[in-house]
Amino acid sequence: MTEDAEEALRFKRKFDALDPEKDDERLYTEKNEAGEGCFRFKRIRAYESAAHSGSVNEKYDEEVVIAIHDGTDGLRQKGAYYYPIVQRTSIRPQRAKNINKNKMRFTNQDDEIKTTTDFVDMRVEDPDSAMQSERDIFREFPFGRDPEDEADGEQAAKETGSSQTVGGRDDDEDAD
Repeated sequence: MTEDAEEALRFKRKFDALDPEKDDERLYTEKNEAGEGCFRFKRIRAYESAAHSGSVNEKYDEEVVIAIHDGTDGLRQKGAYYYPIVQRTSIRPQRAKNINKNKMRFTNQDDEIKTTTDFVDMRVEDPDSAMQSERDIFREFPFGRDPEDEADGEQAAKETGSSQTVGGRDDDEDAD
C-alpha cells in the first residue's frame, strides 16, 4: 500500500497511457539506491491465492472490459474498445495462519544472515522489444497461436534453412 492518497494517484498516473506527463520523473515519490526515482511500498504482507477462474482459451466467453474513447486525445480513434479478462485471481492475507516471519516468501534464505524485506522500490518502465513482440502475437492471434500453424512455420523454416521468431525468441535457442 502507498503511504497516502496523493502517492496512490501518482502511481496510477504512471500507468495512464493518456496522461501526457506519465513519463515525468517527478511523479516518483522516493529515490532508490541508484538515485533513480521510484515508488516505495513499505507494508509488505504475504498473500496467498484463494481462487482462480478463466484461461486463455475462454478469455472472451464471459467478461470483457469496454473503454469508450471520444477520439480527441490523438492516441485512439473514436470508438469503443474491448479487452479480454484472461484470468481472475482472488487473494487473501495469510493472517489467519500462524506464520513464522523468518520463513516468509520475502526472506532471503540463501545468505548466512537472514534478512526480511521491509519495503519494495518499484519503477515503471515501457516494455523492451522482446516483451513487445510477445504482446504483438496476440494482436494477430487473440486466442494464442494454433499448434498446427506453429508446426507449419517451423517446417518451412527448416526447409529454407532459416530460423523463425516465435513468441519473441529464435527457435534456435531451444536447441541448446
